This record gives sequence, C-alpha cells and structure tokens, in this order.
Amino acid sequence: MASYNFYKSDLFKKVTVRIFFTFFILKMLEAVSFFRHGDALNYHLVGSRFWLETSWLEMTHDLWGNFQSGVFELIYLFPLMLFGNTLWGQVSSQLIHFLLGQGLAAFVLYFYFKKKDNELIGSLSGLTILTISRSSDFFLYAKNDGALAACGLILALMLFDDSFLSHKKHKRNLLIGVLMGLVPAIKMSGLFIVGPLSIYFVYLKRKELKEVFFVASIALIVFSPILLRNAYFVGNPFFPGLINIFPGVLTEEMKSYYLYHMSSALTLSSLISALVSFFTGKIIFILMIPLFLYQIIKKRNLFFSALSLLIFALYLIVNGGLVVERFFFICYFLITVSIFIFIHKNDFYKKFLPLLLLIILIDSKADKSLKKVITFIPQYISRSPMDIVNEYSPYSRIWRGLESSREKRIVLSDLFAQQFYAPDGIRIHQFRGRPDTEFLGQCKIDDLSKLSRYTYAILAENNNNPCYQKIRNEGVTLNKVDNFVLYKIKNIQ
Repeated sequence: MASYNFYKSDLFKKVTVRIFFTFFILKMLEAVSFFRHGDALNYHLVGSRFWLETSWLEMTHDLWGNFQSGVFELIYLFPLMLFGNTLWGQVSSQLIHFLLGQGLAAFVLYFYFKKKDNELIGSLSGLTILTISRSSDFFLYAKNDGALAACGLILALMLFDDSFLSHKKHKRNLLIGVLMGLVPAIKMSGLFIVGPLSIYFVYLKRKELKEVFFVASIALIVFSPILLRNAYFVGNPFFPGLINIFPGVLTEEMKSYYLYHMSSALTLSSLISALVSFFTGKIIFILMIPLFLYQIIKKRNLFFSALSLLIFALYLIVNGGLVVERFFFICYFLITVSIFIFIHKNDFYKKFLPLLLLIILIDSKADKSLKKVITFIPQYISRSPMDIVNEYSPYSRIWRGLESSREKRIVLSDLFAQQFYAPDGIRIHQFRGRPDTEFLGQCKIDDLSKLSRYTYAILAENNNNPCYQKIRNEGVTLNKVDNFVLYKIKNIQ
C-alpha cells in the first residue's frame, strides 16, 4: 500500500522529472566527448568539410561516400564553418546530432504526456529514450540515425493524435508532407517508416483525396533532390538500396560490397539475433510481448506496437541477414510510446511506476556515460586538440608530416577511408568505393599508367598484383598505422 501511495506522490514525480533532466545533461556532455567512429570521419562530416573547402559539385565528385548521406548532413556545414576539421568541429557536430535526434525524441515524449497532464509518464518515457542501451553511441556520433528516428516518431505521433502539434488543417498537412519527404531524404532506410505511414495516411484521408494529393506532392518535392542526385551520379535513385534492380554505374566489386551491407538475406540465426535486439533495446521492451497480445485481444491501442513490428519486418525482408540496431531505432521509440500510452490509460498499472523507474535505470549505462565525460572534458582544458585526436583516433596519425595545400592531391586507397582530419587538399579515392578505382584489385600491367593521377596511396591488403608491387617497391613510405601504409607515389614511373 505504501508503494501504491508513493507512485502518486509529488515527491516521486519531482524525483523522476529531475532524473530525466539530469540524464539529458549527462547525455549532452557525453555527446561532446570524443568518438572515433569510422563513418562520421569517412563521409558524414567530410562532405560538409569538402563543400566548404571547394564546392558542392567537386565534393560530390571526390566523396562517393556522400551518396549514402542525406539532407541531415547539411547541418554540419554550420559547426564546420565555425571550427573547421578540428576536434571542436567534430564534437559540436556530435552535439547537434544528439539534440536533433535522441534528445529531441525524449523531449517530444516528455511534452506529449505533460500536455495530457501526466508529467511523470512524460519523464519516464523520455528517460527511456535517453537510456536506450543497444548501439546507444550511434545516437551520439556525428551521423544521422538519431535524427531519422526522431523525425519518424514525430510523423507517427501526428498521424496517431490530431491534438499533437495541432493547428490549421492546411499547415498540419504541409508539415506531414514535409516529414514524409524528409525522413527518407535523411536516410534511404526511412522508406521503411514512410511506407507504412503513407498507407495509413491514405486510409485516414480516403474520402479527402485532395489532402492526399497535397501531402504526396510536398513529400515528393522534399525527397526529390536526393532521388535526382543519386539517379544522376550513380544511376540508382534509391542508392544504396535496390542495387540488384538499379545497378547504375556500380562495378561488380561495389555491388558485392553494398549488397552485403544493405541487402543480406535473412537466416535463422540472424532472425534470432534480430529478435533479441528488437526486444532488448531496453529491458522494459520485453513488456511489448504481453502488451501486444493484450492489445490484439482488446482490439485497441494497436497503432504503435503494430507499426514498430511492421517496420521491423520490412527491415528483416530487405536486410535481415545483417543485424544493425541503428536501422530500426525508430522501433525502439515506437515501443516506448506504446508502453507508456498503455500505462497512461490504465491506472491500475501506475502503481508499478517506481519499479519501472528502477528497471529503466538498471540498464541506463550511466556509468559508461560518466566515464566518457570524466575522461574527455578535463582533457579539453589541459591538452591540445590534435594530441587528443591522435591518441584516441590512431588512424589520424597517418597524415602526420603532410602539409595543407590548395592543390588537390588524390590518395588511392584499398581499405583506409578516414579523411576528416586529413590536411587541406587531400582526397581519398577508395577501392570498392567508386568505379574509377576498381582497377586496383585486379590490376594488370596495362593498368599501371592509371597510377599517374594519384599523389599518394594507402595500402593494407595482402595483394601482389602489378599496382601493389609498383607502389610498394617504388613509392616512398611516409607513415604506417597498424596495417595501413602511406606511400608517396607521385613521381614513380
């Protein structure tokens, strides 16, 4: 009985709200800690950097990885305009991704339930979002996965609840259309989100076809720049998806690489692994199983549960052989909404809220976040930025001794791709990353002349074809990090 009274007390609500805001601040501090994740340093941040250094068209030509990026990366132009390709440019970009991704989603749910006079549920749902335990660092890297999930959450809430972001019908439809175009424009996997929600929207508006046409038109306008870019440069508007249908200019090596990462077939072992990942993003997500069965029996409040399962099923159909939680972060957000809407509407279960708070905190990874903050924040005061980068991101050392230049210098690489911290003028053209480098893997004597356009090479693979032999035998070794060796090859004949 004491526990039952405690969950209704102002003290419990105040403590929970403060815990929520404390975790938000902790995650902000963690977001400005240094992360060495490859994709951010390979292309997510690099596109904005190269654009500022030269132009959008030249950046597009040199950075093929940019075709995996979407419109969200444009926001990184602003921090890099201020700080350049420095530690501060990276961590400020990380903070932006957190604030517009995981942080935004947490506050959306906090205010959604607070508006319904249940700040306690709002705090618990927001805290759940902030403490997702699987692949949690992907919310903090300077990438786009968190922003994709947050926009998908807002779109789902708008279609579920007319009172959410309520205003005039025309403006509301405009925002829905923008979000429907923005989600896949952020990342092509956003089609898994927009597809089901578009069908649901058409069902809702089946008697108002003018609204459907208006929303569809806005969505297409927002999404079309990415479709046109990919179609023009790659020959596949949906790149990196649908490669078997639209191979475009991709070589066989490139197709094999992207098909493995984007279209791996589902197996029994990967299905089991995916289901474990789906239901254990937080410990409390296991509640989704009995909750969904209950919702089916009662035939009510199925929207978020069914939507999360449908998006997850689409992911399994397309790329179920490769279990990567960030591709279904939106499902974690939707499961959270489903659980807390159920509790909000059923007073009986609210007596378990103190226990639920405890369970949420158990797998919050607060110790990991604190360790990250304690490790890096003091170093920002006492050490030089590049010393920190070189220590915690060893691959940045490959560029030691190279000077910045206005002249473009192309690096031929077989595996190495991290170029955010490279000197000005450096551009990596990577094998399996663009069609004009594919000669490197199966190089013949006649291909040796193709080396003349490159100033440097970074090699790691154990390959002895004529190109590898010439670079290793005649190039000048400059730096070595792990198995990556940087050679100067500009003057080899």
